[in-house]
Amino acid sequence: MSAGDARPRFDVVSFPRLRLPLVISLFVLAVLLGWSAPAHATGERLVDDYRSVYGTPGVAAAVIDGSSVETTVGGRDGDGNAVTPRTRFRTAPLSKSMTATAIMLLTDRFSPDDPVIKVLPEFKTADPRYTKITVRASS
Repeated sequence: MSAGDARPRFDVVSFPRLRLPLVISLFVLAVLLGWSAPAHATGERLVDDYRSVYGTPGVAAAVIDGSSVETTVGGRDGDGNAVTPRTRFRTAPLSKSMTATAIMLLTDRFSPDDPVIKVLPEFKTADPRYTKITVRASS
């Protein structure tokens, strides 16, 4: 940006609170794409690696291996509080793109024009028209 250009920069570095949702998104995508860690890597090591690579202040993650679930945490949230397995992170608008990406990765299992209740039979609302909501319309 030149000295005469007064436009603000909008990148992840300018918005440190977006770093964590971005890292979480990348982690979710890696899991959805079938990425797996070497057998000797632990969840704690994965969290520490992500924190150091991306400069993220804190992460809470669940590492799932078959029926085994390991919850691991590291660091602090944006307000300086220690991250715990119950820490809630704001994902802001990233949740919509994460959901859409997950849906597109699973399109071999269903069509975007299938009703949501075909994919999620437990989905219900008070409005009976919910049965007509399609996967495409919900993303």
